[in-house]
Amino acid sequence: MKRLLITALVCLFTLGATSTAKAVVLGPDGFAWTVGNAPTDWGTLITSINLPIDYDNILGEVTQGVFLNDVGYLFAYQFENYNEGSINAIKRMTATDFTGFYTDVDAFLSEEESGEILPLWLDRSTAGDSVGFQFFGPGGTAVGPGSTSAILWIQTNAKLYAAGTAHFINGGTEDIRLYGPAVPEPTSMLLFGMGVLGLIGLGRKKA
Repeated sequence: MKRLLITALVCLFTLGATSTAKAVVLGPDGFAWTVGNAPTDWGTLITSINLPIDYDNILGEVTQGVFLNDVGYLFAYQFENYNEGSINAIKRMTATDFTGFYTDVDAFLSEEESGEILPLWLDRSTAGDSVGFQFFGPGGTAVGPGSTSAILWIQTNAKLYAAGTAHFINGGTEDIRLYGPAVPEPTSMLLFGMGVLGLIGLGRKKA
């Protein structure tokens, strides 16, 4: 299977894309048309993952990069629908586990006239857990065989990340385990609090 996509993404993120203004801050039940901006600050690439897509006569792959900047973790995605062996198109992608987190959302083309497809609009579920990228609709184009999505990204204020889920939707849905934001466990928070108290006590002793 093709591996060029992940190489191109990692190079792009490492070298840095053209910085632009903020995109669209989505709260629960939010909706907005795609603006087409790259993040203002990618931060540091923490990890990347590349996994196959195989369902409903669709063969392809998805690449994800996880970045850490001053705001929090940023999750970027790009997926490809292969030319060979694929018949149907991907109409929508959603990513989950964003409940309670700030999300700044957009998508952009990595190169001029690259043939990548921008989503029509961006949305967030009423509960706030799911962020969606809608490709198919009036004036929009689904990601069909031989096509690649634009780079999709979600900036959060999360300070941790863990396993999450992405959904690729046509007539059916495939769930793929990618990364998403995570809430600190109570034990971790307790240890952090004890560490802060210890530092305060140490500072008082030195004074």
